[in-house]
Amino acid sequence: MGGATLPTTSTPGYCEFRGFVACQCLAQWLPWLERLCLAHGYIKECLDILQCTGGYPLSGGTHIAGGTFDIKQYDPRIVGLAREMGAPATWMRDMPYADGSPGNTHTHGVLLGCDHNWPSAYQLTAQRRGYDGMSKAISGPYIGQWGYGSKDPHPAPQTYRTWQQGIAWAKTEIARLTPKSIAPQEDDMTPEQAKRLDDIYAAVAGFRSEEAGRYVVDANRYKWTAGVLSSIAGKVGATVDEQAIAAQVLAGIAPAVSDAVKAAVAAGVPAEQLADAVVAKLGQRLAPPA
Repeated sequence: MGGATLPTTSTPGYCEFRGFVACQCLAQWLPWLERLCLAHGYIKECLDILQCTGGYPLSGGTHIAGGTFDIKQYDPRIVGLAREMGAPATWMRDMPYADGSPGNTHTHGVLLGCDHNWPSAYQLTAQRRGYDGMSKAISGPYIGQWGYGSKDPHPAPQTYRTWQQGIAWAKTEIARLTPKSIAPQEDDMTPEQAKRLDDIYAAVAGFRSEEAGRYVVDANRYKWTAGVLSSIAGKVGATVDEQAIAAQVLAGIAPAVSDAVKAAVAAGVPAEQLADAVVAKLGQRLAPPA
């Protein structure tokens, strides 16, 4: 990567997105891909984000700026949605981890029309030409060029859209697939209400750890739980593995959070009241027996 300095959340055009640094284009686009996947039933809760802007060594520098994402989902149907939604350079990847161990399956994608995607823009060109965006070509018309190692294994999108056009398309698809009686309509919300709903989606996503820790270390993921456990341990003189217990707590509570969100949405709770309704429902589920 030539010692490139990675953008941070204070870099103009970038922000914090679910614990990751992301360009604002990607931070706007990913939640709509997530909602579209939910509407199709391809995911149960949320996309499991592995990397937005970052310097993972095996990514070949494609993530050092913006407009490029890795998610844990490994599903050709999601690749198809992402491609139609403005990320035509999206592929399922099956690669080893940095230590050489197998199992690093994920989906990699690049937004079309993002001003921040310069390190990965060559992959958009390669996809248009029918290639997989990986490795150097060893023969053919693009010999020696990166991104032409093999033919594209996925169907091309029916329509090439920018990421902004993709969001508009996703909203239309979600409206077509989801009855209004069970889904809040973001277009009818005030910006404050929409932000509140996004915060709820993010809160649920934050409970999902899975294998992301092997890919991108998120040291703050369990900070609040570990702090509470540390305080308790200090009072009772116990020795605990704070990180391990925090992980177990979050894994155990994730289904309850998901169920509470789904129940509140299905009951037609207004967006501005969703967070309070979820907290109340969790309180009922987690309260000790009388």
